[in-house]
Amino acid sequence: AVVVTNSATVNYGDDKVATSSVSTFITGAPATSVSNYNLLDNVRVYPNPAQNYVTIDNQTTHLYSYQLRTLDGRILTENNEIKGRFRVDLTDVATGVYLLTVSENDTRRTFKVMIQ
Repeated sequence: AVVVTNSATVNYGDDKVATSSVSTFITGAPATSVSNYNLLDNVRVYPNPAQNYVTIDNQTTHLYSYQLRTLDGRILTENNEIKGRFRVDLTDVATGVYLLTVSENDTRRTFKVMIQ
């Protein structure tokens, strides 16, 4: 088994405002080869910082999903069947820093998004 840990710390000036850490446990047979191709390598998230919306631009034709979470892991919004370009409505989301995770099959990519 392999443990991959991602951590994020938000600072305001010299003060630490929040810290979040997520660990993923990977189990199964050892890999026999590694591919450099990642289905989510071409995903773009913009604008960042954002105000009323953020766009997820995925250049593949595959279905993908997203989750917008607070730094403590609470899910604010999600959608499980998206293709191509998608606009996430942020009008009801408070100013702050959030984690936007885009998933396609078993691949995930997380973006830190600042909402003004």
